[in-house]
Amino acid sequence: MPLDGFTPWPEKLAREYKAKGYWPDQTIPEVLEPWFRKTPDRVAIVDETSRVTYGELGSITHRLSLAMLELGVKKEDRVLLQLPNWAEFFYFYFGLMKFGAIPVMAIPHLRSVELGHLMGLTDPVAMAIPPSYRGFDYIALAEELRRQFPKLAHIIVVRGQAPPGMHSLDDLLGKVEAANYPPNYLDRLKPDPDDVAFILHTGGTTGLPKGVCRTHNDFLSNYNTYQRHWGWGPDTVNLSNLPVELNASLGRATNCLLVGGKEVVITSTTPEAMIQAIETEGVNDMLPVPTQGVDLLNLPDLEQHDLSALKRMYCGVGVFTADQLRTLRDRMGCQILRAYGMTEGPTLRSRPTDTLEEVIERIGPPCCEVDEFKIVDEEGNEVPRGQEGELLAQGPHVIRGYYKAPEENQRSFDRDGFFRTGDNAFIDEKGYIRLTGRKKDWIRRGGQTIIPLEIEDPLISHPKIENAAAVGMPDPRLGERTCIYIQPRPGQSITLEEVTQYLQEKGLAKYKLPERIELVSQMPLTGHGKVDKKPLREAIAQKLEAEGKV
Repeated sequence: MPLDGFTPWPEKLAREYKAKGYWPDQTIPEVLEPWFRKTPDRVAIVDETSRVTYGELGSITHRLSLAMLELGVKKEDRVLLQLPNWAEFFYFYFGLMKFGAIPVMAIPHLRSVELGHLMGLTDPVAMAIPPSYRGFDYIALAEELRRQFPKLAHIIVVRGQAPPGMHSLDDLLGKVEAANYPPNYLDRLKPDPDDVAFILHTGGTTGLPKGVCRTHNDFLSNYNTYQRHWGWGPDTVNLSNLPVELNASLGRATNCLLVGGKEVVITSTTPEAMIQAIETEGVNDMLPVPTQGVDLLNLPDLEQHDLSALKRMYCGVGVFTADQLRTLRDRMGCQILRAYGMTEGPTLRSRPTDTLEEVIERIGPPCCEVDEFKIVDEEGNEVPRGQEGELLAQGPHVIRGYYKAPEENQRSFDRDGFFRTGDNAFIDEKGYIRLTGRKKDWIRRGGQTIIPLEIEDPLISHPKIENAAAVGMPDPRLGERTCIYIQPRPGQSITLEEVTQYLQEKGLAKYKLPERIELVSQMPLTGHGKVDKKPLREAIAQKLEAEGKV
């Protein structure tokens, strides 16, 4: 039986995907495990303090599976992972999936508001956290959440001492007597390939995280395309320096390990750290967000480093100009390709055979040959090729619904099950998709998505604020930053410092805080009486241009 709240693919499509080999009918651990035996001494994971071979990865994930079972974690139980880019993340990730428990991804930036909503949605029985990270006390946050969610029975502290009532990962692994279990003990607990493998989080129209369920089969359809079209294999060395709980990072990291490559994870997002990883670990494939690409270009001594290992860099859709992409190619000495992807599954990537000029002009074909994309008008009718409209998608790696979100699903999927991306695009004469803008008013700050309602809703309760509207303002490095338009109550005024302090007290993550405030006497409204954000975005863009900041 499917997990309650999960929307499966229609049976006809599922049969087709399996018959054509896009769904291999294997679990993710099944694809990984042969490398434990074939290349036990090869390095699998490198983080900033450790190097883990495939043999060690196999041994530790096996022990972690047993440790979690001994705690009482069962198939389909959710376990929330909020860990930095450390090797231990992968122990939990693969170890839980091995017996059908479901990892729930939570990036380290999430705080009580977002994390509480995600926990209420997924109802986890356990969570894994660092004791502290970048000055933040995760143990205190976990204690607060446990008081709100009594089902949260186990809090596991990684790389640190656990206070009373919690577990340390080292103690859990140390207590397991693996020799007491038959070698094939976990085989009988193996999940079905159509079961939910893990749950990601993403934004939605309500502004709080939505659950995106990935099955083993649907995820492995993506893995297969990495092998076929991008030539990933045992020689691949991939760099991940954004949180591994994010879709793009997790997908690439998992795929790198599934092909027997070396996955390099670092916690720093600085250009110096990326350059060091390329030089010391031989990174040959990476996907920096636009912010990081701009930072690399700003390094004056870039040419003094040995970047010969780097063969390919994917640049996401963002602030890059054609000249910047050409300069990146010339200064980094590698092939520049582009990628567009969403947590919900739609993925477009340049092919290695594309010229740089083709890469500049368009955002590749679908990642998977049987993915279906269509362009529709405001009424949902498909438009002729070459005409602009909203981009919709379905396929073996595109979800059919959010987790436990029937109302959101009504808005986000059409009657045929196609996912509404919220991006405007057209399909050119060669079948390539060209993005032209964003229909949804989400803010994309340095590769992170900010939903304006996350900011606006709590501000409406501020005693000085009559109305609030968050919009993206252009930024040459991050792509966008957040500008908050405030309509104060009569006789009141308010500062940016007051706004950000209030939002932090409400538990909003730091990266979502507004970075500029504009006070207005009246908000522009649409014909339906809602705030019209288009003139607000245009106004702030004009102001920044006049100030010489874009």
